[in-house]
Amino acid sequence: MMKRFLVYSLLILSCVSIITPPAVAQSPLQQPLPDYVQTLANAGAEIHYLGNDLGLNGWMAVKGGTRQYVYVTPNQEAYIVGLLLDRTGQLITTGQLDRFLKANPSYLSPQQQSIIPQQSANPTEQVPNYHFKNDLAQTFSPSKNPTPAPAVSSPDSPSQKLFSKVQAGDWVEIGQSTAPLIYAFIDPECPHCHKFITNLRESGAYEKGQIRTRLLPVGIMGEESLYEAVKLIESPTPQKTFFDHIDGDEFALPVDKSLNIQKVQKNMSLMQDWGLDVTPFIVYKNKNGEIKIVRGAPKDLDLLLNDLQ
Repeated sequence: MMKRFLVYSLLILSCVSIITPPAVAQSPLQQPLPDYVQTLANAGAEIHYLGNDLGLNGWMAVKGGTRQYVYVTPNQEAYIVGLLLDRTGQLITTGQLDRFLKANPSYLSPQQQSIIPQQSANPTEQVPNYHFKNDLAQTFSPSKNPTPAPAVSSPDSPSQKLFSKVQAGDWVEIGQSTAPLIYAFIDPECPHCHKFITNLRESGAYEKGQIRTRLLPVGIMGEESLYEAVKLIESPTPQKTFFDHIDGDEFALPVDKSLNIQKVQKNMSLMQDWGLDVTPFIVYKNKNGEIKIVRGAPKDLDLLLNDLQ
């Protein structure tokens, strides 16, 4: 089940609810593709039909680990790129992907998984260039000291814009209030997130005041993690709550579907808008005021801690 959730999380970053739309047949793609979808296919994207929901044909285009969801109006005169929600704000795309995986189990095979971006073993991989252009936020290297980043003092620089957006996200804080600060998108069910926080705890970094983490909970691994993320944001004692959850307390983050998911949805939308495709995803300013990112769990905590202080 966890393996399925891991693969599922890599297919979509903004799931806010698990909805199963009425069953529809998966297209064999024998009919001509809509013009825009055909353009994506001509550019080398792998195309998958997601079905027809709410009167719109849906398509998923996958290329180089980047996914694009395209919805086509019945007259094929307009295309909608993004996620499909119904009139109540419930996400339809998530249910379409769940349906797609059930109808195409071979997609989860090792051969088919080659087109799905895996949790990176190398956290130095950068976010896509089209977000940062020539003002790349520098990534943290597990094998050497971080390379000095270019100046990012301009409020209009892409890296500063990302940092400002993350600051304005919905987060909970762990650690001493005076410790150096990092931000991290985490999913309560993500084992890499668990390992990252556990390693910090075991190193004594929190007690020593070496680091403070502001966690931006997201629910990209299924309905359970979605509502666990909501519960974490609403917890009056988020540090104890999340530590208990990591330690195996199944009652620490109970699933309560009556809770408002808006804050978690905001965090997931932020991830999608900037193409942040794994958890944990860490953004911080180092001791020199340079904006850095870490894609995935850091391999060497000492290097990260030294970069902060």
